[in-house]
Amino acid sequence: MKRLLSFFYPFDSSLDGLSPSRKSGDCAPRRRQRPAGLAPPFLASLLLLLGYPAWAIDFGAEYLTSWSGCECSANGLSYTDNQINMFTSKMQSLGHTKKFKYANTNTWSADVTEDRDFIGIDWLYGDNVDMFAFSGHGGAGTDTSGSQTFTAPFCKAQGTESCNFSAERARLGERVGSYALPHPGKLRYMMWLTCFSVHSDPIGQWHQTMNIGLDYVMGYRGLSADSLTTDEVPRDWAEKAMRPSDPWRFKKAWFWAIEDWWVGDTGAVVANGATESNAIDRRDNYRRTWSGPHTTGHYWYAWAWHEG
Repeated sequence: MKRLLSFFYPFDSSLDGLSPSRKSGDCAPRRRQRPAGLAPPFLASLLLLLGYPAWAIDFGAEYLTSWSGCECSANGLSYTDNQINMFTSKMQSLGHTKKFKYANTNTWSADVTEDRDFIGIDWLYGDNVDMFAFSGHGGAGTDTSGSQTFTAPFCKAQGTESCNFSAERARLGERVGSYALPHPGKLRYMMWLTCFSVHSDPIGQWHQTMNIGLDYVMGYRGLSADSLTTDEVPRDWAEKAMRPSDPWRFKKAWFWAIEDWWVGDTGAVVANGATESNAIDRRDNYRRTWSGPHTTGHYWYAWAWHEG
């Protein structure tokens, strides 16, 4: 029997019910030689002239199978390359544009870390695309405020605080406010193919960045398997959610994709909105065709999980 569990809470509610009050959270206050993967302006114009579909998105992806030669250390993984390579191929076959794909020693936590205050370079990479996908290890630690956060060991820090990515240092998709200067963000949704990426307290994990822009996060509650039978998960999601016509809702596609006859991973999603009902609607019905990222005022959160 499959189980589908859903919750919705405002940002500052406790787990024993809903509270009418909401707060914004804390929203105030050299390149190495690898291919940048960023289309120059003349190429972007050429793509439009050649009929690049207006509905398509651009995306970036990173993965690690080995942490050999890295500043962070972790056990090797066997199928993360399959996951990202299959995802990338499917996305491109559907008409979407890959801006970058990096692996192993070329994965930097700075790529998804805020440039203002946290010395990241997200404006060049993770926040310069509509979607970012990562496959590797992940953990649910505690941030400096005592809340649950999400962390993931990349290979190198490349200027930022640590080679370990921390969601506490992410400000993605920001269009207004102090973090939008000097580099406004673009990112709308993320796929974290890791353990604990949308765990038991997604508000604590993701509010720093979702409050100011990021629309949607897909990931796992608890452990996720590095398995031959789950390497197709991101590809299967893209097949349904990112197709040109009649795309599936993100939640439906994610929970369908994580279904597996052998591995019982628990997929999870989190979205936010301006009101309780808006957050629930965005969690359940968000599609590729929706506009975004949002600007401010999305302090209600809704999340769900499904055991595959």
